[in-house]
Amino acid sequence: MFLLGQTLHGFGATPLFSLGTAYLDENVSENSSPVFLGPSHRSEKALPHSDSSAIHSFLTSVGPIVGLFVGGKLLTFYDDFDRVSGGERLAIKDSADPRWVGAWWVGFAACSVVSLIISFPIMVLLSSPTFVAIIFVGIFESIVLNGFSSFMPKILEIILNTSPTVGSYLSSVVIFGAAGGVMVGGILVRQLQLQVGGGYCLLSLLSFVSFDVLSVCPSLLLSVCLFMSFLWAALSLISCMLLKCPSRELVGLTVAYDHNSSSPVTLLQNPCNSECHCDANFRPVCDRSSGRTYYSACYAGCSLRQEEIDGIVSSKKEGTLWGDCRCVRNGSLSTNASFSSARHLANGFCPVDCGWTLWLFLFLLFLSVVASFAAGIPTQQIMLRVIPLQQRTLGIAVNWTFLRLLGFIPGGVLFGYMIDTACLKWQESPCGKKLSCQVYDTSRLSWTIMALAVASKLVAILATTVGYVTYSPSDLDRGPLSVMVNDDRTPPRTAHAKGNSIDSAESMAL
Repeated sequence: MFLLGQTLHGFGATPLFSLGTAYLDENVSENSSPVFLGPSHRSEKALPHSDSSAIHSFLTSVGPIVGLFVGGKLLTFYDDFDRVSGGERLAIKDSADPRWVGAWWVGFAACSVVSLIISFPIMVLLSSPTFVAIIFVGIFESIVLNGFSSFMPKILEIILNTSPTVGSYLSSVVIFGAAGGVMVGGILVRQLQLQVGGGYCLLSLLSFVSFDVLSVCPSLLLSVCLFMSFLWAALSLISCMLLKCPSRELVGLTVAYDHNSSSPVTLLQNPCNSECHCDANFRPVCDRSSGRTYYSACYAGCSLRQEEIDGIVSSKKEGTLWGDCRCVRNGSLSTNASFSSARHLANGFCPVDCGWTLWLFLFLLFLSVVASFAAGIPTQQIMLRVIPLQQRTLGIAVNWTFLRLLGFIPGGVLFGYMIDTACLKWQESPCGKKLSCQVYDTSRLSWTIMALAVASKLVAILATTVGYVTYSPSDLDRGPLSVMVNDDRTPPRTAHAKGNSIDSAESMAL
């Protein structure tokens, strides 16, 4: 706990020496900046007007000294002075006793109260519903993005029934989609010259597209976009559930040994393999004649094993062949059947052909990733324009803090938990502890992952709506961003204000 506390203390203290310098420089005049920042931060132009006792350097030098004296004084009080008198429990007199524990925690408590007081600017930022709404948009978008990016190869491997290598190759579509999405978002904001209101409409449109929908929002009106987003969210969920490869038939896990059995209960143990005394190691074998995969050759009831040698009808890809399997169609593979490509069990999963479903799934995934990353650009622009210029650095820090704590970190944990809930068979240690999942329920995994993604997207759309409704500048969406930088006034007024400032500067110079 002490290490964790000191780590958090370091997180809070470090920005004082990095962001604090920039914050002071942005909020004081150029002539006053050297006085606040000290000799090490002043510019050459201001050197004649500053001295070595600048406020910033003075306080950072004196602060540790004062802290040592105050901390030493606090250690003369017993640790539990608020509950018992000094040394009452241990019958010790003063701090000279080696058993004495001083009130070390008082300094941390006092500093936390002071930090809370000076954090009021953060409270001012969080009092803006528009700013809070854009934070919620980023949080739930980052949950989806980080969850998918962390487990994309594994998700594709399970849903599309591919090998880990192929799953990694297919997941590269996310990289190209992310890069393209950032460019698309920047181009849209630039070419459409959107302000805050238009940015919120663009967010609704992109959230709608990121549901894997192949149509275009007919209008930028928020009400239409919002209605279509929620409508297509449900339709997209159904379509994503349909766009998956056929599930593998795993005998004893997803299907019964007997083809004619209507019982929903599936067990690895069966009368056909009861005398084999099989272990729990997962070594799948495939019956290519039926397309059914068995947990292992032992659970398939196989008693003959023949390695790949000259004269045996097998290829290098097949490797070990298994015969006389009593659990395979009531023993159709027997000893009197020679080893051939049509009458044997081979190591590995049975191949599953996805056909056009694979390419349509990847196309929709690519479209969704492009839209999700494109939404990051208008989100960033909106955030920078709904907070005062003097608090921009603080606003960015607050936004990223919430995104990391409530978005990126929980996103990976949630997706990992959802993947684990779809496990059918766990590999266990000799002590019975779960190690890793060996077989997944493809249908359940696709439903849980897509349900989590759609729920996060719906919350992001709702937050977008709240932000749009609560944002009410004097001149909403009048003028492009190229003119209206950090200003909600119309271009003529902005230009007039700039002209007045120039005239004032010239008159002062004269």
